[in-house]
Amino acid sequence: MKIYTKDTREYRGEVYDTLNTKLRYFYDCCSKLGVQESQYHLAFSVMLKGRAAKFYFDKVTGRNYSFQKMVQMMQQHFETEENRQRYLTEWRETTFLRIIKKNPDKTRMECLEILFDFLCTI
Repeated sequence: MKIYTKDTREYRGEVYDTLNTKLRYFYDCCSKLGVQESQYHLAFSVMLKGRAAKFYFDKVTGRNYSFQKMVQMMQQHFETEENRQRYLTEWRETTFLRIIKKNPDKTRMECLEILFDFLCTI
């Protein structure tokens, strides 16, 4: 559980928080700790925080779901088509010029870094 002390590794089910990205951390941690694939369902809740943890303990825990089913339930609940459309719209509307206008105190290089970071987040 101590491995999940950094917020970047935890899945919260918030905007821009994608489960597949957080699962890469999860798989890496499990590998380092010797957790087998057949045991993933037992460790899954460790990576969840906030809304995702609440959903897990309200709807998933106590049932005999496979790890794949747990992941599927999380994705269906949090990663909706509405969110995907929102990300696509933001991707299309995010431009270098808009970033410069939003950050008049930053250099163009800093704005370019902001643009890249935001596009990676989306």
